[in-house]
Amino acid sequence: MSEQINFIKPASLPKAEANKRVQNQTTKFSKIRHHLLALGLYTVLTLLFAWPVLMNLTQGTPGHFEIDRNQNLWNFWWFKRSLLETFTNPYQSNFLFYPFGVTLYLHTYSPYNLLVGLPLQLLFGLIPAYGLLELSTFILAPYGGYLLTRYLVKDTGAALFGGTVFGFCAYHYKELLVDQINLVSLQWLPFFILFLIKAERATTRRALLINGGLASFFFLLNMMVEFYYATYLVMFAGLWWLWRVTPLCWQAMRAKTNKGRAVQPIRWLTMRIVAILGLAGLIFSPILYATLKAIASGRYKSLENSGTNQIHSADLLNMWLPPSYHPIWGENSGIWKNLKLNSTGTLLGYVVLGLAIYALVKVRGLWFWGVTALFWLILSLGPTLRIDGIETNIPLPYRLLVKLPLFNITRAPERFVVMAVMSLAVLGSYGVERLSHRFPDWRRVGVVTLAIALLYLELTPGFLPLPDKIGPFPFAEVIKANNGQVPADKAILEIPITKHQNYDSPRMLYQIYHGRPIIGGYLSRELRDLYREGDYALFDFIDLWKDEPDIVPRKTAEEWQGLLNYTNMGYLVFYPGDFIRLNDLSAAQNLIERALGKTVPVYQDNFVQVYQIPPTRLEKPVIVLTQGWNNREIIDQKTGQAQRWIAQEAHANIVVGPEVRLEANYNLQLEALSFFKTRRLQIIVNGILLQELTVSVNLETFTIPNLKLKPGDNILSLRPNPADGYSIPAEVIAGSEDTRQLRIALTSLMIEPKQPN
Repeated sequence: MSEQINFIKPASLPKAEANKRVQNQTTKFSKIRHHLLALGLYTVLTLLFAWPVLMNLTQGTPGHFEIDRNQNLWNFWWFKRSLLETFTNPYQSNFLFYPFGVTLYLHTYSPYNLLVGLPLQLLFGLIPAYGLLELSTFILAPYGGYLLTRYLVKDTGAALFGGTVFGFCAYHYKELLVDQINLVSLQWLPFFILFLIKAERATTRRALLINGGLASFFFLLNMMVEFYYATYLVMFAGLWWLWRVTPLCWQAMRAKTNKGRAVQPIRWLTMRIVAILGLAGLIFSPILYATLKAIASGRYKSLENSGTNQIHSADLLNMWLPPSYHPIWGENSGIWKNLKLNSTGTLLGYVVLGLAIYALVKVRGLWFWGVTALFWLILSLGPTLRIDGIETNIPLPYRLLVKLPLFNITRAPERFVVMAVMSLAVLGSYGVERLSHRFPDWRRVGVVTLAIALLYLELTPGFLPLPDKIGPFPFAEVIKANNGQVPADKAILEIPITKHQNYDSPRMLYQIYHGRPIIGGYLSRELRDLYREGDYALFDFIDLWKDEPDIVPRKTAEEWQGLLNYTNMGYLVFYPGDFIRLNDLSAAQNLIERALGKTVPVYQDNFVQVYQIPPTRLEKPVIVLTQGWNNREIIDQKTGQAQRWIAQEAHANIVVGPEVRLEANYNLQLEALSFFKTRRLQIIVNGILLQELTVSVNLETFTIPNLKLKPGDNILSLRPNPADGYSIPAEVIAGSEDTRQLRIALTSLMIEPKQPN
């Protein structure tokens, strides 16, 4: 009889081999068990406060500070659009500050978040992706703190506490509540410190390469998240180097023989730190180089950081109060009623402070972390000490730090507190470890649990409020780039034209919905205002000059519309509410009525009026007064004759549209007079000196022949000769109180084709 074979039941293994396999599986699980425990704990703690936002991710973001939220949402939108739709450099944009465009290397762009957020955008949409990224930092940041403190303390329970200290600190909550995703993303700070220390302690080549490479990788991630954090880590590496090198230097100085061998550890430590930072810097160098080019371009305003600005400095009192966002003893309690504090992110917490002090007393060898915690806290106080908003004028080290290259970008000293929290997390972990081991095994878990619970309850914001609903914006749907009525490349002129920055933040949000280029924008580093400092063809719309008699011929409605088409404007969007603060509502309405005539808005509500700009040709050259002119003055009430004084140099833009049939030559005609004495006036067109006029105190008419124009912008410069100086009416006319510095005034400026002889 043949033997029956069971094809389902496998043959049994020898008992010894089976036990070995079970042991290997148990060993593998035990290696990752503590990681799962930490990630699980921090996920639960995040869900405890963030669930209202998670349930409404499509409605809005976790924070409620619209200015930075709008800017960061635009960053995500533009990054996706440039990479996946237009296939262009995401660090260049002609959709802001149209038509000049802008580079984004000095902008708070946070390429790490943009790259990680890209697949999330594709899966869930823009707003959910943004919220998920922010909330994920409350899992990753404490996990990084856990890994660092576990490596140092060698105790899982104490490390769980250390991760909670770092990941759920007041600074982290505060940045979340203002939607600054670049600063919320502090999760990679402890990872760098962990692998820097491990690389410094490595004794084999393999360990050095692995840990040094990981340290460099996490430094690169921090550079991609926020330059502030990269700067802090450079400072930390310097402090670590100094702390480790000081005793080695002392030993080398005391060595009587073989000093070279005594110096060798210093050399190796220095080389390791330089290599770690240098490798990351080398990888990031293309962006660093482009950033330096942007700084040197002259388009950005100089970075002013004298070390005396206290706006974003921590207040000493703030560190000892409960957080203002706390649901029980926050701003709604009597504690904050009469205080004059400016920040809630510098609070440290009594639980961690108590345990940190306990560790310093009970555990030897922790003074590096104690000294650095104090160092970072002092820097966070800014240039001078302030207590409850009162300046003490006591100078602090930050005043000196900002005078150093690289470190002068740290314009918000209160943010140094994140590094102080890192040091306190390490100290607090040692405190929990020493305290918990005073109890029997079954009570140690209770001590750790109680410490984590007290810390969390002390700093928690409670349940996050529901997100502010973002969009939709009906007017943006009307002007959307793909609506087919107006070509997609046409820009929009938004009135008022702001000074950019904060007031342009909502307009960047609207752009996400309509997808058209806009004038202006809100960048982290302020641009020179090329609309006002340059000779933009729509200069009349910038300062809302009233359409009244002036020194140049009044424009017809067709000429206004021709200028708008010349500058590629498809819509004019008017925000009446913005004029409440500007007090220029009537001037804007007058200008729009003059320019668009009886054009009816294509959309209108209580918030906005939208006008479609009729396609109109600019049939002849038009003069637009631009920069350098004093205000219009009426010198003859009967005729309405106006005049304008030239401050130092005045410009006009002679706009020649593409449809204009240019004449061979034009005559430039002007009427001018000089104040108090004869002066010379240079006439320059497109950088070429045409003529220098001698202008007397009596009104005269001058004609400059043979003016050649080119298609596009023709910049006319009227420059009084500096050698002739200026005169002040109050100094030369008895009884005058006019203190202006006057040179030459014009009452008329026009061009006309030169008539053939």
